[in-house]
Amino acid sequence: MNQEEPFFSICIPTFNSVDLLSRLIKSILKQSFKNFEIIISDDSSNDEVFEYCKSLENNVIIYFKHKSVVTATENWNFGLKKSKGKYKMLIHHDDYFSDYLCLEKIYNEHLKNGEMMVYFMSFINENNTRKFYYNKFSIHKIFKNPDNLLYVNYFSTPSCIVLNQKVDLFYNEELKWLVDVDFYSRLFKKYSKIKLISNVCMIIGGGIERITNTITEKNILNEYYFLTKKNIFKYKLGVYFITIMKFKIILIEYFNLKFNVHN
Repeated sequence: MNQEEPFFSICIPTFNSVDLLSRLIKSILKQSFKNFEIIISDDSSNDEVFEYCKSLENNVIIYFKHKSVVTATENWNFGLKKSKGKYKMLIHHDDYFSDYLCLEKIYNEHLKNGEMMVYFMSFINENNTRKFYYNKFSIHKIFKNPDNLLYVNYFSTPSCIVLNQKVDLFYNEELKWLVDVDFYSRLFKKYSKIKLISNVCMIIGGGIERITNTITEKNILNEYYFLTKKNIFKYKLGVYFITIMKFKIILIEYFNLKFNVHN
């Protein structure tokens, strides 16, 4: 790695929300580990984000204006492609670091484990909702059945992932509902050096402009059919199939972990 290159590239795709962006940037700038760049890929309909970034007068913040054509996911990939750090992160503007040691802990994990391709971080929902299965899974089992992630998202949003710059996968710009889990599944299929860091935590916000707030039942079924080609997703019955698959996977994983079953 060139000494002039940052260790972390923190890519923030943003849209019309200076207040939430400000909270995230504050949580980044107070990090004890300082070798990072902040990439702002702004898809906003106004200049408020640009003016805000300009007012900070901070050289680590690199601003880009971007206009998505089809989906906001284009803005995610645009930011990632602008990154130069050894590791890159995509953090939604309504999420933020839980404390000032997060980047330092990830860096220490790198020193301890050597080069990894993917780190997953733990997370807490801002509204304090916790699903019982979030911490009850084996990452080793996911390697055996990565497509199960299409039904059960153990890792929350892309904000909880740290990617090696060598990772050459990007988010599928034709997806909205399954865009994150499809990406996670492809990561597990391609890379073996994947680690969960339980002592680094992201706070997941609930901004009203999240992509998932615009999804219809028909959109969901279309995406499942697009990825799996299972005919059941052509019909409304597919919604019940998704629910059944989700609970089946959760229960099997839960009991395997609880009773230390190896398979």
